[in-house]
Amino acid sequence: LDDFRAKLSALGKAVRDKQGFPLLIVVDELDRCRPDFALSLIEQIKHLFTAQDVSFILLANTAQLQNYAKALYGAEVDAANYLRKFFTLSVSLPANRNASNQNDYWKYTRLLADHYEIKGQLDSGLLAALFRHYGFSLREMENCLSILAIYFAQLPQTRLSCPSTIPLLAVLRLRKPDVFNQLAQKQMTYENLVQATHIDLLDSSE
Repeated sequence: LDDFRAKLSALGKAVRDKQGFPLLIVVDELDRCRPDFALSLIEQIKHLFTAQDVSFILLANTAQLQNYAKALYGAEVDAANYLRKFFTLSVSLPANRNASNQNDYWKYTRLLADHYEIKGQLDSGLLAALFRHYGFSLREMENCLSILAIYFAQLPQTRLSCPSTIPLLAVLRLRKPDVFNQLAQKQMTYENLVQATHIDLLDSSE
């Protein structure tokens, strides 16, 4: 461990000498790992935190990590204090989920639409409003845009596509598959659709 830490420090110094800032090691999505693995990883890499010219950035849902700590070490454990010993500085990433055309859903929807090259084929504002309405995660948004990309890729050039209906169907396919299947089989009325999806409460101001 001492030898590895020394080599890591040497690498960090080389990065700083070349670029003027320390080597950054980013560990993302810890809360998506198995609880025991996530905590074990943090406990192990903390021995490398003393490496010179190296900084670690850990991104995770700390509330979930605290629950993991309690599950592993007992409910009486002060989980918040336990995790603090691993972090020199903790910050929360701000979330903008207001009903506006500059919220996180709006920005990420357009970013994904650009990535999949379908920006001109769908109503991005409506799709962002649907994501906000159903509280989609970033991963769910990515899944939805990939579905839309496949749909538009196989759509014959001579066939029209309704820009307001297709985003709703893609969202329902992920969030409410039972409703989607009933629609596909023509087994749902408009009134039942509204009742099952609360689509009448959608705020499409973005």
